[in-house]
Amino acid sequence: MTILRSSPVPDRWLLVVKGLTQVIVENQEGRRIGPSRDPDYPNVMENQIPGASYKPGQFFSSVFLNRPSIYTFTFIARAPSNVHISLRLYNAVSKFHSFFFQGIPMTERSQARLVYDTADPSAMPVLALDREGNGAIEQISPTLLTPQASDDIVSPTTKIDINDNVVTLSATDNPGGAGVWRTYYTTDGITHSIYTDPFPLLPDAKIVMAYSEDRAGNLEYPGALYPVLGISETKVVLKAKAGDRKAVQHVVDVVNLDPFPLTGPLQWEAFTEDPFLSIEPNAGLTPYSITIHAHSAKLKPGTHKATVVIRALTPHTVFAEQTLHIQFKVTTAPKSKRP
Repeated sequence: MTILRSSPVPDRWLLVVKGLTQVIVENQEGRRIGPSRDPDYPNVMENQIPGASYKPGQFFSSVFLNRPSIYTFTFIARAPSNVHISLRLYNAVSKFHSFFFQGIPMTERSQARLVYDTADPSAMPVLALDREGNGAIEQISPTLLTPQASDDIVSPTTKIDINDNVVTLSATDNPGGAGVWRTYYTTDGITHSIYTDPFPLLPDAKIVMAYSEDRAGNLEYPGALYPVLGISETKVVLKAKAGDRKAVQHVVDVVNLDPFPLTGPLQWEAFTEDPFLSIEPNAGLTPYSITIHAHSAKLKPGTHKATVVIRALTPHTVFAEQTLHIQFKVTTAPKSKRP
């Protein structure tokens, strides 16, 4: 019996593109895959390359090739996005390494080109990126992924540590995975930054959110989240007459500042050590309003200072203790006129 063994070199190739990008493929014979060049049929996709299959999509496209050639891949941006481009090498029984171009920044003016000769599988292809469409070319080298790393579909795990209002982030990938590429964070839900070093937590933070991406393009989202306790105001001035039996009232909102929202309600309690104040209610879940009652009946005229503390009981809440500062100005009651 003769046992047929597969060649130890790749004989089929898979291009995978994630991003708002159109893909055009051309082989050395001038045959192509991509949108029709006939202006009367701009939405028709043509495939002139024998044995190839093409799955175009709005955000995800793939091209499978099984004939040796020199292929030119052209990527045309549809809209601004960070594009992942992967060229994976196979044969009938084996998976080989992959060339991975990660997070290629493309605008609506961008175009990129990649040339790959299947006869030289060990050659490192380079992506030529014209970011602004003005002919200025950036040469981008890929990450070389092992077969195991190429199959990685598990995103990393990010952790948040806050000590003395300094935020430290760490991320780990799954065993055998492609490895962590980048960690991102936001404290306002709008600006997302790449983490490089511990950073101070600003007092206007609305959330602490951190997530990571590995070198196979697996994005952890939303990742690790810490909510932020907020109150609608931190300083209040109240006024009353000495001897008034009716309390002065003021309403304060207790909220979770998470702008998405993803972290859910926060459990809280409120208390004060000042005897002329009372709070209703003194515990609850966000969002909720508490009413501060200030009693002047037993107070002398003057300005009386007090504080109300609102404290989150939900674990991992940022700025978990908020203080409401109160100035209670008590004036002399007018003397009654005698007849």
